[in-house]
Amino acid sequence: MLDCASRYKNEEIVGQALHELINVDKSVQRSDLFVISKVWQDEVEDVEAACKRSLEKLKVDYLDLYLVHWPISLREVKEGDVTKYERIPIPMHKIWEQMEALVEKGLVKNIGVSNFNVQTLWDMLSYAKIKPVVNEIELHPLCAQTELVGFLKTTGIVPIGYCPIARGADTSACPDLSQHTAVKSAAEKHGKSGPQVLLNWGLSRGHVVIPRSSNMDRLKENIESLNFQLSTSEIEALTAVDEGYRICDPPQWMGHSLFA
Repeated sequence: MLDCASRYKNEEIVGQALHELINVDKSVQRSDLFVISKVWQDEVEDVEAACKRSLEKLKVDYLDLYLVHWPISLREVKEGDVTKYERIPIPMHKIWEQMEALVEKGLVKNIGVSNFNVQTLWDMLSYAKIKPVVNEIELHPLCAQTELVGFLKTTGIVPIGYCPIARGADTSACPDLSQHTAVKSAAEKHGKSGPQVLLNWGLSRGHVVIPRSSNMDRLKENIESLNFQLSTSEIEALTAVDEGYRICDPPQWMGHSLFA
């Protein structure tokens, strides 16, 4: 699974690698891959154009999954050195109609959302002709989002957890969750690292987890989080760590709360 987005600025480099693997080396078939991208909040007035830009950069004919990145439409406005955001007056049901059209045109196989709460999803389910297949959200023991995860399971929407080990781009600003007592206890019992315990916690709760690393040793360590099982009591102890702490906190940069 390749998790991309127009905002991540990773589509072109991923596209170069995909082209070499699929068309030059012929070591991989397109059907072996699951490619995801996302439409950013200032692209929603023309979702098809945004999708086609992503397809061009990724050098593929279709996306396996395309997501609405945030449940709000904003554009950046520069005022000197200050970046502000202004609302784009387009309701979510109009954005979702455009997403559904991408499926009908064969540009994407599946559509979903990211960073949606229970309320925004409940509203979407009232009008969606094609139900979102996933909701990609921040998920780790400090941000367990138990109510939302329960709602997703009830409605058949798969939770994908980003920041699954509670580390962001600026690691100095993030708590070291692997040193928490509940994490250390489980790690010692199973002979695993803290990050492996955190990934296993997510998998045990039914999340898809998407850790990020370019270090081969850490990639191997991530894969090895699959070969043990936390007990029910350990999962509950880790979930109890929850304090609603968010690494990706939109009000800090968007000036708008999405998680009330």
